[in-house]
Amino acid sequence: MLGWLNIRRKTAASPLFGMEPALEGLRQRGVRPAVVFDIGASDGGWSALALRTWPAARVHCFEPLKVRAQALADFAARNPGRVTHHPVGVSDADGELQLGVTEDLWASSFAYKGQSAQTAQVRSLDSMLSEGVIEKPDFVKIDVQGFERRVISGGTSALASCSFILMECTFYPFCAEMRPLDETIAFVAEAGFVPYEFVDFLRRPIDGAMGQCDMLFIRRSHELMKDTRWA
Repeated sequence: MLGWLNIRRKTAASPLFGMEPALEGLRQRGVRPAVVFDIGASDGGWSALALRTWPAARVHCFEPLKVRAQALADFAARNPGRVTHHPVGVSDADGELQLGVTEDLWASSFAYKGQSAQTAQVRSLDSMLSEGVIEKPDFVKIDVQGFERRVISGGTSALASCSFILMECTFYPFCAEMRPLDETIAFVAEAGFVPYEFVDFLRRPIDGAMGQCDMLFIRRSHELMKDTRWA
């Protein structure tokens, strides 16, 4: 415990957790993804951060919410050649699904009902890849409120050369589609990825217990995993 306290003191000048230090840390370690996927792009806020971190990257934004379409279209227009807007959901097969739309929009999901519902087109990554709609990504961010397994299951070929997956994970199965963290780690390991970094945490309001985390997974064979030194 005292050793951990000493480490905290030495690193006190830098945030221990958070999206910006996580992405900036990758950049400082030499990570330069050419193609980034933002699945569950919402209003494009995370994609904008990714572009600030990696100015040469091409970002594909996937978002089925109709109310977000104009903001993402404008974002793509401001970044020609750098941002592509796909107004669809991502699943394990092409088709249509009911999207549960929550009042704040942020928690909208195909995995559970919201205050209202919207019929949305969904595509699998592999289907879009085979049609030439998308290119293979190097870095994938997935924020789909319990639908993560469907996204990964439908992207076996598309994700074959991907190095990083940034994904929201839960400590409790808040709906039938969700799996707790241990099962998520095992599932992603089958695709060749291992945990690399806890990015951020969210406690659940009912009792203050840890409810969700953003976790960065790295391909097991990546160069960054070969340096096992501590200091």
